Amino acid sequence: SPVSFSCQAPAYASCPSPLGIKFAARGSACIEGNFVPHGFHCTAQCEQGYSPTPPTMLCVAGTLEPRSFNCLESSCRLPEITNVASPMCAPDRNGTSIIE
Repeated sequence: SPVSFSCQAPAYASCPSPLGIKFAARGSACIEGNFVPHGFHCTAQCEQGYSPTPPTMLCVAGTLEPRSFNCLESSCRLPEITNVASPMCAPDRNGTSIIE
């Protein structure tokens, strides 16, 4: 009998998609579905207007690395408008930018 032993997840164990992430897409938080095979990536997906950080997680023996992600509000790009006065944006009373 061995002096010591350890339990390890089988190399083929799949990873469950993360749960309970605020602003994650409905259905599965991973584009690949509710389970991601060992050695494959979970491509995180968020509701429209939010971006995942980090965008992918690697499945290693049943555990995603990193274990989860956040959905952060996406910044939006200003439209390109010809013949517009400069500057196109100015801070409002709350300190956020608005189009003039």
